[in-house]
Amino acid sequence: MLDWVILLILVLSIVRSAFKGFVREVLGLITVLAGALLASWSY
Repeated sequence: MLDWVILLILVLSIVRSAFKGFVREVLGLITVLAGALLASWSY
C-alpha cells in the first residue's frame, strides 16, 4: 500500500511540474511574439 502512495505522489509531482513548465514556455513564446510584433509596428 505504501508503494502505491509513494508512486501516486511521484506521478502527481511530475505532472504538476510538466504543466508548470508548459505554461511558462507558452507565456514566454507569447511574450516574444508580442515583442516582435510591437517592434515591427514601431520601426
